[in-house]
Amino acid sequence: SPSVTVTDMTDFNVVEGNSYCAECEVDSNPDSVVTWLYPDGTQTEGYELEIANTNRNDAGTYTCTAGTTFWDGSLAIDRGTMDLNVEYAGIVALVGSEEEVDESESVSFRCTVNGGNPDPFKMQITLDDEVVAQGDDVLGITHLEYTISESTVEDTGSYICIATQRFWNDAENDVTSNVHHLTVNVPASTGLIILVVILAVVVIIVIVIFIRRYRKKQRGLIIHDNEGALIARSRGTADGIDMSDIPTTNIENDNDISPYG
Repeated sequence: SPSVTVTDMTDFNVVEGNSYCAECEVDSNPDSVVTWLYPDGTQTEGYELEIANTNRNDAGTYTCTAGTTFWDGSLAIDRGTMDLNVEYAGIVALVGSEEEVDESESVSFRCTVNGGNPDPFKMQITLDDEVVAQGDDVLGITHLEYTISESTVEDTGSYICIATQRFWNDAENDVTSNVHHLTVNVPASTGLIILVVILAVVVIIVIVIFIRRYRKKQRGLIIHDNEGALIARSRGTADGIDMSDIPTTNIENDNDISPYG
């Protein structure tokens, strides 16, 4: 009677979209008629099983049957089976409780993974590419939650959930969710306070500049004679000190001149 052994050419695991090959080795005399029975009931003849472009529906038990007919018309049959595991990405969804909130209000997010094989071993929620929440479990994780108890304007942005699977060949596969946009509004009172502060700073700057320019214009010189009597007083201008109206006949030395202003 025939003896059947099923050997794989690419292991009994395959990532969806890749090809898969297996062979039914038969030891018989005379030669046997070999058939493959698929999980969906389809049958093909031949020693080799080949699936060019696998999908998740190809997963299941495959049976190789070898039948040998002897000289006297008797029939001997042997079978071998194998289980094919097809790995594929799941569907990742991110749901936020709100799309728009006022500052200090709470908002929560929930990320779920459905239909993947295997389950992710890591999940992350990111805000504008920065990780804000993460969950890890080598046995598999299918949901992750994140809550902001008191929101601020810094929480405004685009939130995304990323689920990472590890396939049989140690390759990691990231699956990304939909984008959830959150807007955190600043209350009107807070915005008014900020505006008032800005206006106050501007007014102070303008006053300081005005005072400096005014003092510069007021600077001048006091001129007196040897006995200390006032001869003249000059006023400053934006371009310097105007000396045109000051008599110089009574000025004997520099000590007679002193600044003011």
